[in-house]
Amino acid sequence: MSTQPLPRTLLALLLCAASAACEPSEPAQSPPVTVPGAPRLAASSPDTSTPPASPDGAEGQPAQGDDTRAEDPPARTPAELPPGTPEQQEALMQAKMAFLQNRLVEAEERFKDIATSEPLTSDTVSAAIALGQIYSETDRRQRALELYNDLRKRVSDLPEVLLVLARTMAELDRPEEAIATYEEALKAQPDYIFLLTELAELHIKQGDQEKAGKLLYTYEQRVHTLANRLEDHTTAPEDRLYLVDVFSFVDDERGYRALIEALNDPHPQVRRAAAISVGELQLDEARNILQRVAIEDEATEVRLAARTALQMMQEQR
Repeated sequence: MSTQPLPRTLLALLLCAASAACEPSEPAQSPPVTVPGAPRLAASSPDTSTPPASPDGAEGQPAQGDDTRAEDPPARTPAELPPGTPEQQEALMQAKMAFLQNRLVEAEERFKDIATSEPLTSDTVSAAIALGQIYSETDRRQRALELYNDLRKRVSDLPEVLLVLARTMAELDRPEEAIATYEEALKAQPDYIFLLTELAELHIKQGDQEKAGKLLYTYEQRVHTLANRLEDHTTAPEDRLYLVDVFSFVDDERGYRALIEALNDPHPQVRRAAAISVGELQLDEARNILQRVAIEDEATEVRLAARTALQMMQEQR
């Protein structure tokens, strides 16, 4: 096993943090893009109070040939996921610490223990995602795929799970399954715009330039729409904070500009999140603004975040 940090696993940990430890993600209410194939936000949640009818018309009854075993636990929707227990939260913190300190064998065992613990919570999902990424980065992708498929059965339609599952399928050269799973992830979370470029790349490899072109055009439209919303201070502060998290995963100049602009946001939590993201992304063009924020910002937590970001940027030079 490598003794160096695994970038994709770090991304998984950051992803869970950005989604409130893998609790359900709420898309920012930006206007839908009117481009063919563009992800659209649902006007309302479907009514799930009545079980869906089976193909033979009997409500709440499984269709003939349904091979679901009685002993299988029912899938949990994201809204039903509770936060981690105090023990799980402490264990997850210890696992992350072990990982960040390159104690990877220990980190793997700790993540595995949390992922298999009960009850099923947002922290067990976070640990399972991190564990699967360790498997992928250490040439155990089939094991990661099995882990994610099992997790998908337990937690339905969680975009973070669908994302890592789709990536693993693509790495295992299963493009059709990967494409379908990417599309499910986008339906579950339309504002994960970085998925559009990954999906477009798969279509290019499959020789479908037309679909890839539509996806990339949609991506450009979404980047500008969401960046404008982040820069618009009439957008709700919680939505602006959410959009900072979205752009922390987007490799795009327009997104970078929006993050740098967010260092001047009127809400301190948005400024703090922007400083952290700018430091992680190593946006050198933000250095002068960060230096000012580190000294002059009225909020202590923002000044500290800016100083940490500057230190991170200095260490990477």
